[in-house]
Amino acid sequence: MDSNQKKALARLRELRATADSIDYRWNGQEKLEEWKLAVRSALTRLHGAKSRVLADFESTDWFPRVLYSGMPGNAREEAFLRGASNSRAILSAAIREAEDYDQEDPGVHSAKVAKVNKKAFVVHGHDNEMKEAVARFLQKLGVEPVVLHEQASSGRTVIEKIEAHSDVAIAVVLLSPDDVGAVAANRRKLRPRARQNVVLELGYFIGRLGRSRVCAIVRSEVELPSDVHGFVYVPFEGDAWKLQIVRELKAQGMDIDANAAF
Repeated sequence: MDSNQKKALARLRELRATADSIDYRWNGQEKLEEWKLAVRSALTRLHGAKSRVLADFESTDWFPRVLYSGMPGNAREEAFLRGASNSRAILSAAIREAEDYDQEDPGVHSAKVAKVNKKAFVVHGHDNEMKEAVARFLQKLGVEPVVLHEQASSGRTVIEKIEAHSDVAIAVVLLSPDDVGAVAANRRKLRPRARQNVVLELGYFIGRLGRSRVCAIVRSEVELPSDVHGFVYVPFEGDAWKLQIVRELKAQGMDIDANAAF
């Protein structure tokens, strides 16, 4: 670690300590924006402008993504405090990574940096056959499938578990016809829909990872979520979904031997 990086690490430690005092009273104040700007600068100097940790910090939400009539009065404050909590976690992880690097042989660190994230979060409903097929296919490709119910809860809520395991290369979202629904004005015309948790997590990972890192696989005539324009849904038929997953993984820089899985 050179002198500039050491200065950036020291600055990041200061900013992490300051983060412990962030509360909702900081909302809308210049000192919050100044703090964010200082964090961006330190992360850029320490980890680089294209680092994942900087991207994670930039994508942290401090305010509700959607405002709606009847929203609880404390919803804004809760979103703000989640943003502060997530930012503290990101800074702590960035500091630990830099400290580990500083203690390693440079050659070892270079190998670690070159290692590509080979995890894929699998979002699923009640279709266990579909889930197992996708998870096993990922394993054959040498990619670790992250299935939420297989992860330890450690006292966390479901959304906290999702956040804790969202450091993945891509998310594979399985939309299977587990529920039915209709427009209120035409209640008799029921259509198959994915589970509500699947739709929610689809939106979460689009926001977290970006549309290019989310692969949605659709089974049967399931109704597709609205307001996701320009998004590609892959039918769970033949090898089409397998080929799409391989393309998405390769787009993330993974060295995938597709022949091993077909």
